[in-house]
Amino acid sequence: MVFVLCLNICILLFAQPALAASNTNTIYSNIEKFEDGSYIIDEIVIIPNNTDFSLLTNTKSTTAVRNSIGYDSLGKKCWTFSLTATFQYNGSISKTQTASCNYTIHQNGWNCKSKNATYSGNTAKGSASFKCSTTTFNTTIGLKCSALGKISNINY
Repeated sequence: MVFVLCLNICILLFAQPALAASNTNTIYSNIEKFEDGSYIIDEIVIIPNNTDFSLLTNTKSTTAVRNSIGYDSLGKKCWTFSLTATFQYNGSISKTQTASCNYTIHQNGWNCKSKNATYSGNTAKGSASFKCSTTTFNTTIGLKCSALGKISNINY
């Protein structure tokens, strides 16, 4: 009996990441076009984990990723900048637990000159600067969580 209980707990613990990955949900998507034909695709993906931190306070957690993806005038993907933030909320208040950023370069010649992630209260902010030859692109993106766990974008 104890063995079966332990086995079920292990299955639940190891199955959790796979379940979380399959529950991702894109809640925002936008394309910003520029005069030279280049553009940026901006999206927010939610990774709900609904972890109860306390049964008494009903505190839950959710993670959101905001991606900013730069394309050149030929439609080639050049870089991706991602801000990832985890928020706690309980129906009355919300707060940012962690925020981090990273990037991927997709085309030769592009590089990331700087990147930074910060958070305060229930918001997270990420900034990056990308450069290719004489072209420099600066991006700043943000995420916000309501007391009910609703994620929204912040544009700077």
